Amino acid sequence: MRGRGLLDRFLYALPAGNIGYRQTTPEPVPDRVRADYMRRIGHLAAALYDLTECHTIALTPAAAEVLTTWREELEPRRRPDEPLGGVQGWASKLDGATVRIAGLLHLAATPRVTGALPSAKTR
Repeated sequence: MRGRGLLDRFLYALPAGNIGYRQTTPEPVPDRVRADYMRRIGHLAAALYDLTECHTIALTPAAAEVLTTWREELEPRRRPDEPLGGVQGWASKLDGATVRIAGLLHLAATPRVTGALPSAKTR
């Protein structure tokens, strides 16, 4: 499957371990946070439910500039002797995956039930 980049499409992270530092009885999620999450997910689902065709979320010129700058910073790090060199396939998909996640977060923050999706903005 390497030829099609299937394994490179999975997003993963290897954070530092927190074992030995975890709270054994963490505080529950506050009710207002839980309610806000449920409201946002519900609005997002309602906004997307009846869509029958693909829509494009356009980047503003400022957002496109931020993306271009980040891509230019990221590209040299993909070289074999650089930090992302050992995962070049995954790193080659990182910027596209990041933009798609940003689009989903934007939709979650500002869903529209009309089917007309808003333009992405830098935040």
